[in-house]
Amino acid sequence: MRLGSCRSRKLALLAPPGVHVPKFFRQVHVNASRSDSLLADLQRLRGNIYLQDGAIEPRELTNGRQDLECSFSIKKIGCVGASGI
Repeated sequence: MRLGSCRSRKLALLAPPGVHVPKFFRQVHVNASRSDSLLADLQRLRGNIYLQDGAIEPRELTNGRQDLECSFSIKKIGCVGASGI
């Protein structure tokens, strides 16, 4: 996974299940499997960055993902293209 330009991508806000989404957001899509996939991409990206930085050890990753409990209870924003984050 590499960080690149957001020019041809869209921003995605991943909210925890059951959170009220303000009407300010006009293109709201509720898709649990897509949300799970994007969350996994974000966890892999974060894990890879922290691993390269030396902030964590490889044993702290699960399938390349930094799977923290708080990942499911906070909002996340990512730059999304056709192939994911």
